[in-house]
Amino acid sequence: MITCAIRRLLCLFLFGFLPPGFSADTVDLVDAVARKTREAGMWEAEGALAVESRVSGAVAEIPFRVSLTTVSGGVARARLEVTGGTAPLVRLCDGTVQWTYLVKTRHYWKVVDAAKEPCAYPFTEWTDLAQHLESSAITGRGSLKVAAHEVKCTIAQGDFPAQGFRPVGRRTIWIDDFSHMIWMYRVETPSKNSIETYKFQWQVYAGLPRTADVWQFEPDAGATEVSAAAGKAELDTPPSSGKAEFPGELPRSLYRIGGRVTPPRLIHKVEPQYTKAAQQARVEGTVRLQGEVRPDGTVRNLKVVESLDSDLDQEAIAAVSRWRFQPGTRDGSPVAVLTTFEVNFKLR
Repeated sequence: MITCAIRRLLCLFLFGFLPPGFSADTVDLVDAVARKTREAGMWEAEGALAVESRVSGAVAEIPFRVSLTTVSGGVARARLEVTGGTAPLVRLCDGTVQWTYLVKTRHYWKVVDAAKEPCAYPFTEWTDLAQHLESSAITGRGSLKVAAHEVKCTIAQGDFPAQGFRPVGRRTIWIDDFSHMIWMYRVETPSKNSIETYKFQWQVYAGLPRTADVWQFEPDAGATEVSAAAGKAELDTPPSSGKAEFPGELPRSLYRIGGRVTPPRLIHKVEPQYTKAAQQARVEGTVRLQGEVRPDGTVRNLKVVESLDSDLDQEAIAAVSRWRFQPGTRDGSPVAVLTTFEVNFKLR
């Protein structure tokens, strides 16, 4: 079951046409989501695919990361990293070829195909979401815990028709009331014995620029190329044991924490300043930032991941820019590390 779910992460999905029968409110909401995803020049997310058995109710979670961008010439490129489960892998779609690398066995293969969906689902299904759903309706409201924060959401549902490789069935969507981001996306296919729910713990629609090598496939030393048929057969029957050591991830000049990459350690912190307007409005909460901790321990290229207040966001950036770290390392050598920072604002 888990292997099938991993394969679902890699499936192609085709687009359809806007059906009649939408309520005006649902159309507006889903269109807002679709516009946001279409306009994203660089989208990255991290989360887990929860696979729930319809028979036993057991749930297995498969962690993953996705990066998607449009580079020079308008070519869409994407990268998927399945970081757990029985078959951890890296898949790269560079606009011409799909590369797949199995972490446990260190086997890789390529398929000549320009499609990005095998590397970037479910984001690719969202871009024209209003055109896909049939009998769509807003079904309620709720809140989700995203990282350490509560996100207020509107819940919408709709049916996907059978078309191409896209799975037929019900979609349930949790949409952030503030940002119009999707934080949970459930796929229910009648022919399957499981329900699959994509849960996101972090995502950003304007991520840090990536150097070109993140979109280029480079297997680690000792990896072996196999045929596409042999590789897919191996993915269908993954090894049942063995520890997965994740390879070097994002690109050689900028790394994510994990595997051989250690996190930076904070050695000097500057507290942010409250603005008078925020004090008077009694605004409290947390600003989340993403940026680089450089090999010299300085912080660069900060972007807001989760906003609190536009002025306080800038105060958070100003404070974190002055933080200093013992740098992260890869194999003992200092490297630039992609890092998330939380800045808390609390009135005294």
